[in-house]
Amino acid sequence: REGLNDEGVCILSASLMVIDDEKEVKEPNKSHSEDGDRISEALKLPTVSEAVKYLIKTKLTGNTIVFDKENMVLLEASNREGDDGSKEFVFTVKTIPKTETLVRTNHGIDLDWAGYQKGNNDNETLSRKSSDSRMKLAQKAVDEAKSPQAVLDLLCKKYVDDPQMNPLRTTTAAKKM
Repeated sequence: REGLNDEGVCILSASLMVIDDEKEVKEPNKSHSEDGDRISEALKLPTVSEAVKYLIKTKLTGNTIVFDKENMVLLEASNREGDDGSKEFVFTVKTIPKTETLVRTNHGIDLDWAGYQKGNNDNETLSRKSSDSRMKLAQKAVDEAKSPQAVLDLLCKKYVDDPQMNPLRTTTAAKKM
């Protein structure tokens, strides 16, 4: 999920609940994630600050980067399930200095309990391993790159044989991205 508006506000978001995204692919007319709608509405706003406030107000979950030419903000948010089955929206907001790079995939960093976790079940453990691998390799690519084009080229590089562990996943196998 991403977008750019006329004011130069950009939004990139990595889902922490990828199963919701996969439902949209499997059942495009039956299932609809509201995250894309939230991002579209936030992109109607003229500033990074207003977009972040809107995404919090509408409870967008995920690792979301909102930025423009001068500002970058990371919104990490998820729903935490209580013992009684209730859900609480929990989030952190960080301003990222221009001197830093930022990489996120499908697991929480500040909310380390969010997204894919190891040990819940074999599929989720494998998904977390993929999320960790892709994050590490993407950070390496960003750190090594000398230009925006080099970032893209390095993100498309095959680093390991298992296509699920690379930043760009190109397998056509069933249930793989």
